[in-house]
This record gives sequence, structure tokens and C-alpha cells, in this order.
Amino acid sequence: MNIQQAIEEGYEYCMAVGNEGILIHLTDALLEPGEYANNQLLLCEKEPRFHSIDAEDIENLLVEHLDNQEEFYSDESFAEATKGCDDLIKQLAEKMNENLGNRPFYFTTKIYLKY
Repeated sequence: MNIQQAIEEGYEYCMAVGNEGILIHLTDALLEPGEYANNQLLLCEKEPRFHSIDAEDIENLLVEHLDNQEEFYSDESFAEATKGCDDLIKQLAEKMNENLGNRPFYFTTKIYLKY
């Protein structure tokens, strides 16, 4: 598929092979071929994905962190440290997911773009 076809089909981004994680807007790639012509470009999915975390994962991370501190070693888990914190942890997860909603990720497809 060429870059113009990808734009016409509603795609917005691609990534250079070996430089994953750095988005290239398709119009930039089209308008500046000298900048990207030496790279293999992989088309990104149309829809972004968003990182998220749930309250249970946050609680597990907190307990794991406490359990793994060597200076406070104990044979028993510190799970009781989060007792009564369910609502707070849920609020934290909601706020974090709200913040992460401002940070989209575009995964690559297996489609290579041509000029």
C-alpha cells in the first residue's frame, strides 16, 4: 500500500522499522519523502489504544512493594496495609485512567508502506 492510499483509507500514522514508538504522521511522510524514504515504514492501526490500570492491580502493586522491602522482611504479607482503602484505591485507578486517556498508543500493523 502506498502512503496516499493509506491516508485515503483513514489511517493517520506509521512508524519506521527499528524506531518503534516514534509516530510519523502520514502527511509528513508524504510531504517529506527525503526524510523517510530510506526507512521501511509500517502502517499503524487506525484506532489508538490506551494504557489502563484497575484498582486490584494497584492494590497488588502496593502490597508487593511492601512485601519486598528487605529492611522490613516478614514471613507474613502486608496485605492488611490496604485494608479499608478500597474506595481510595478505586478513585486512584479512575484518576490514573483519566490521565492515561490523554496518551494514545498506536500499534503497528504488518502493512509496509511504499512511496
